[in-house]
Amino acid sequence: MTEEVRVSMEILDSSVKVQILKNLGCYCILITDGNGIVTYFDQDYFYSVWGLKENDLLGKSAYMLDEKQVIKPVLAIRVMETKASVTEISTIKGNYDVVGEAFPIFDEEGNICEVISYM
Repeated sequence: MTEEVRVSMEILDSSVKVQILKNLGCYCILITDGNGIVTYFDQDYFYSVWGLKENDLLGKSAYMLDEKQVIKPVLAIRVMETKASVTEISTIKGNYDVVGEAFPIFDEEGNICEVISYM
């Protein structure tokens, strides 16, 4: 994803961000707030791969996903730790390696207010 698209994402609401990502061919979309709390996830994808439903993830911590090794590593956590975009190979369900990317959205004070992750 280009830097121009990332900058534009800062001003859009979550539903528009998700539609843009899907149109770009992204899947396994996960959005957290600046504290790592899941505010959006691709329900169809997470259910079909892991059997996870809305009440399993929405409002839960990204750290929980990491602890349960649903996705290893959880890229949102890496972004919160480094305050920078990351692209890494993630392992899903313990046996599938995929390239994932995540990037932060900052507020006016320079704090991370949202992290967008996808594969």
